[in-house]
Amino acid sequence: MKIIWCEWQQRFSGLSSREQWLIAISGWIAIILIGVFMVLEPQWILLQNQTNTIDVAAKNIITVEHDIQRLQQKLAQSPNKKN
Repeated sequence: MKIIWCEWQQRFSGLSSREQWLIAISGWIAIILIGVFMVLEPQWILLQNQTNTIDVAAKNIITVEHDIQRLQQKLAQSPNKKN
């Protein structure tokens, strides 16, 4: 392993300064993209799913509240009253 590391180090040292910077910047960009796709994207998807679940629950609550109001109005009417 040490031999391989020394070989890569010699190859890297043989590159120009510009090429070394390009490799370094490319490496950081790769690390950032891996972080985004492995860590942030799954969390983003989970957040979207939870937001959708909350929206559906809120709409269901509104529907149930309207049903309750309608039923309370029907209960408030006298059954003996003719329409």
